[in-house]
Amino acid sequence: MGKIRSMIKFIKNGIPRGQVNMLIQIDEKFKNHKRQFIIQSMMVAGVIAVVMIVMDFISEGVIIASIGASASIAFARPHTMTASSRYLIGSYVFAIFSAWVCSTLMNFLLSVFPSFQMNTALTVFGAMVVGLTVFLTVVTETEHPPASALALGLLISGFNLSRAAEAIIAITIIALLRRIFLKYLMDLY
Repeated sequence: MGKIRSMIKFIKNGIPRGQVNMLIQIDEKFKNHKRQFIIQSMMVAGVIAVVMIVMDFISEGVIIASIGASASIAFARPHTMTASSRYLIGSYVFAIFSAWVCSTLMNFLLSVFPSFQMNTALTVFGAMVVGLTVFLTVVTETEHPPASALALGLLISGFNLSRAAEAIIAITIIALLRRIFLKYLMDLY
């Protein structure tokens, strides 16, 4: 009960001055590499702008969100395994495969059982598509977390090959640009 009271007091009174530093902390690397942090952050913004213009993804919110997350990893942590081309592209291939399998199964289920609710089907197969994507990427050592969001987005928005192809092209552009600029990039975190 004492912990609850202290939490309520904390919420009512706001954050004490001494504890603000615990919430907002500037990375030590930033102090010595400000220019690099700014340039690489701007690169992510530029890459996403190019991808959105070229691929016309503006209406596909969940799909562009996963691509944005992938670009963030590729340019903020460029020297990690999950930012390498194998992980970026490989995970997207498995995400697309998972979305196709789950979409096909869901559509079959809905055609056989027309009384089955679409919301229920999306819930069940949405969970399944994320699980299948995680399984396939972990087994093949191509783990890249935004791929699960891509799979879910492709399932929810209604799987279609042109969206899948656009996602592969977009992640290939990101992987290519990361590869070109790799020697100038540092891991920001």
